[in-house]
Amino acid sequence: MSYNPRNLLSRTNWREFMLDDVVGDLPLDDITDQLLWEEAWHSCALDGVIVPREEIEQIKQIAEQRAVLSDKVIEEFLQGRLSQKELSKVLSYSFDRIKPSWAELIRYFEVASSMYALALQEDMNILQQIHLLPKIIHASLFYGIPEKNRAGEYRKPNNKKVLSKDLGITPLLVKYAPEDNIEKLMELWAEYTLFLLKKRRLTDEVMFNAAEHSHALFMSILPFEYGNGRVSRIILNILLMLASYLNAIIPSQGKDKETYLKGIEIATLILTPNLEFGPPELKILEIVYKAQRTGHLTKAIAYGLMDSYDILLTKYLSAKLIPLSEFAKQIGKKPSEVNYLLNTRKLIRKKIDGKWYVYPEIAPV
Repeated sequence: MSYNPRNLLSRTNWREFMLDDVVGDLPLDDITDQLLWEEAWHSCALDGVIVPREEIEQIKQIAEQRAVLSDKVIEEFLQGRLSQKELSKVLSYSFDRIKPSWAELIRYFEVASSMYALALQEDMNILQQIHLLPKIIHASLFYGIPEKNRAGEYRKPNNKKVLSKDLGITPLLVKYAPEDNIEKLMELWAEYTLFLLKKRRLTDEVMFNAAEHSHALFMSILPFEYGNGRVSRIILNILLMLASYLNAIIPSQGKDKETYLKGIEIATLILTPNLEFGPPELKILEIVYKAQRTGHLTKAIAYGLMDSYDILLTKYLSAKLIPLSEFAKQIGKKPSEVNYLLNTRKLIRKKIDGKWYVYPEIAPV
């Protein structure tokens, strides 16, 4: 796949600068209401948890009620007026009476919100606990969810068949996933992620590459029986946010989904042979992956970032959006040429009633 990582990041940074010019300080509600629910919906759907769009507003209302109640009971718990058992019961109160898919979507939103807020607060300090993050996030996502056992625990050795529970991974990923040494491999993953970030200059490109490499290795190991994609995508976005980006929304449908899954499969084929005979040298692992990657995963993550920026930009620039067909006439391009600009995210875009509308400016690269 032909790609240029720097061009992809340039298109992302162009959007970032434009959003800063248009909005300045971004309201928190824009991130939670616009971006986090969209990420939660797609990330759950990628893992086989499908929720009809028309049910989202009901789900948001339940999440709001949980947030209010959680704040109250946590305060009582900290003041010694509530036991751990009572706290757990209250915090899971609404999950017994709703669809399991709703519960998983709500929990993803809650956990992602908390983890991203922590990342923004702690900045690079959050990486001091990176070896704990996978288990913490997995337990937070699935504790108390019906039929989700072993929340926060890595899968047992020589029991790879349990990965059939994970609907978000392909047969190829299951085939090449390691059978054992999961704890040691996840220690390697944490060390590798930190190694990638210990550069002299943490440029946007360094941070983006670290996020991609880390995600690729995590999904090659598949440490949990289920939920690997959701855990790994939350960590991916933590790393992107440390580079001052928004959260990437990886699409759960169409060609963009296929590109993402293809990227994960290729990463697995590159990385797993290097894990068979003990932990490899971290520098060798970086060189091998960087040399052999095809660009599918790079492109999927970069496009996911650009799509997040487009959600907010098209909200604030709504009065300036024009139909794609009208834009093609303005610049004198054929439909195939403007579709290329659209698909490669050289245009800020939004689909309205099944038709593409764009901001009439082309990205510099």
